This record gives sequence, structure tokens and C-alpha cells, in this order.
Amino acid sequence: MGPEPPAGARGGLQAWDPVKQQLKWNLEGGGGIGGGTSTTAGNLVFQVINDGRFRAISADKGEVLYEVKIARTGMAAPITYEVDGKQYVAFGGGLGRAANVQGPNNAKVDNAPMMFVFTLDGTAELPPPPPPAATPAPAGPGAIPPVPAPVGPAPEQR
Repeated sequence: MGPEPPAGARGGLQAWDPVKQQLKWNLEGGGGIGGGTSTTAGNLVFQVINDGRFRAISADKGEVLYEVKIARTGMAAPITYEVDGKQYVAFGGGLGRAANVQGPNNAKVDNAPMMFVFTLDGTAELPPPPPPAATPAPAGPGAIPPVPAPVGPAPEQR
């Protein structure tokens, strides 16, 4: 069903020449659930990979021009847009809440969703990675049940 990914890679990103009917380039990274690509008229492919990588690739040669690990998983495909002549690339990362949570609540969310927006001349620092998920205490005789999450509006922060 297409070219094999590069050696040692689970998935890959390939460029295909439809006129010559041949593979143009093949990079590791991609596949699985999440992530995606967006291509621009300026010879760029922006790729978001579910392992937390965002990269800019030259569309003609497959050369990785920029890559950063953003310390989130559960990645969404990138989009590009322009405001006042300046191009931006944006995508979401983070897992959010489990599908069985209904309604608003104040429970802590591991790997909280976050919107990332990049521009060519950007200089801002990336946010810190999320803290590691807490390991649940073992259940059994004498185990202390977890404290339920508070219900109602969040307390004001000052």
C-alpha cells in the first residue's frame, strides 16, 4: 500500500511524484493516532507527530528545517493562517479528560490540552512539560479511598 517507512521507524512521511510515479523522499515519524501535516505554497510541510514533535520540512527535498519536542502527546494536525501579512502555524496538544467524564468539574487533568502557535520570527519560550501522572495507590485492605474532586465553580485565584 505504498512505500515502507525508513528502517527502524514505525511510520513515516513520504512525498510522491505523481508525474514520474515514484517516491521523492521518505522520513521517519508519523503514523498512529494523532498528528498530521499541512503544506504551504512556500515549499514547506509542517508536520505534527503524536510523540510530541513539531517540525518544518522542505517540500521539495524532505529536509527537516526545524524540529522541536513540545512535551505533549495527543497531538492535532497543524493549520496555517495569516494575520496582517504574518503567517502562523497552530496545533493543539494534550490529552484532556477521559471520555467518561461528563459536565464541568475541577478535577486535575494530566497532560492538559494546550494550543501551540508558531511564527517564523517567534522568540517565546515553550511552556514547561506537564508533571508526571500520579501513580494510583494500591487498593486492598486498609487502603484509604481517594478524595473526591470538588464540585462547583473553581475558587478565585489572586
